[in-house]
Amino acid sequence: GAGGGGAGGGGAGGGGAAQREAWQQVMQRMSDKVPRCHHGEKCRVQVVKKAGPTQGKTFYSCARAEGHRGDKESNCRFFQWAAAAERKRKGPPA
Repeated sequence: GAGGGGAGGGGAGGGGAAQREAWQQVMQRMSDKVPRCHHGEKCRVQVVKKAGPTQGKTFYSCARAEGHRGDKESNCRFFQWAAAAERKRKGPPA
């Protein structure tokens, strides 16, 4: 009942700070790897949801909102597969 929930909640709360810190470190490392779009800003990380051969693959795109094609303040249409970005960072195989 309520006692069991309290104990479970306490245990989760005790490990929560360490878990939260570990998660923040993972997110920071991921953030450091995110490429920048043509505006020089960090891209949005997205995953393909549409059924097909690329479903589940991660990609980067400009985080700005869509706008008129000539509008320099709107989305610059930057696109890069996450796997391609990973290869670029590591460089050619030795």
